[in-house]
Amino acid sequence: MSVPLLLVFILTGGRGIGGGDVKLMAVCGLFLGWKHILVAFLLGCVLGSVIHLLRMRFAEADRVLAMGPYLALGVFIALLWGPQLLHWYLSMY
Repeated sequence: MSVPLLLVFILTGGRGIGGGDVKLMAVCGLFLGWKHILVAFLLGCVLGSVIHLLRMRFAEADRVLAMGPYLALGVFIALLWGPQLLHWYLSMY
């Protein structure tokens, strides 16, 4: 998961995603494995989008989003419930 994020980092000059996010997902990918890090990344992006949109709407937060905390939350959820989430998702098809 870190290679696509590294490409986004390089192509956007650090404006699309930060270097710390790339490193975080690389290290977490070593521990979780490729299937669970995809779940973690997806969860982190969805949680970050929803929470930040709510913050922008009600708390008038800035448009700049720090992805690190949301990615870490996605990693934590994938660590606890990753196999169940994968099984649930793959059983739909």
